[in-house]
Amino acid sequence: MFTVGITGNFGSGKSTVAGFLKKWGAYVLDADQISHQLIAKNGRCSTQVVRKFGKAILTDGQIDRKKLAYEVFADQRKLKDLEKILHPAVGEEIKKQFKSIARRDPKAVAVMDVPLLFEAGFDRWVDAVLVVKAKRLVQLKRLKAKGISPAEFNRRLKRQLPMAKKVALADFVIDNSGSLNNTRKQARKIWEKIQRIDIKH
Repeated sequence: MFTVGITGNFGSGKSTVAGFLKKWGAYVLDADQISHQLIAKNGRCSTQVVRKFGKAILTDGQIDRKKLAYEVFADQRKLKDLEKILHPAVGEEIKKQFKSIARRDPKAVAVMDVPLLFEAGFDRWVDAVLVVKAKRLVQLKRLKAKGISPAEFNRRLKRQLPMAKKVALADFVIDNSGSLNNTRKQARKIWEKIQRIDIKH
């Protein structure tokens, strides 16, 4: 099995690229989705998160992700506390799913879509890293369409490695500042390169 970690700064479009790879045959694990499952009602980490941050983050008895985000992104210490709870659990789930995919399909290409790939140390689990970048104005425009303010964008960006550092650590880079078709063409070239790699198991 060959494993790829996809990352990029907030609003760069890494999930779009992951979607292309999935369409072409890759197995895709979404770290954000896994995090959401972990803090959902009866999720593995929900009790611990509520114990740490209090019932103010609840809506109708469940963790409200918007309330939680507002709480932690306003305070670096609280953010680190949340990451200490979630990162190990997300990592365990990803490794578990990787093993399951490898058993079922030894020649698979398995992709993990992780915003904090380097920051959480998950890059050590993959064979290659694909970084998706975009111009700052493009990122802001995309996030504005999702209702995310420039102030919120800047707060979240502070917890991420600068893009230049991510690009320097990458095996593959996609510039997602242009059209969707242009991004798809770049992703396709990378996918074809991966297909030529001798996948060992």
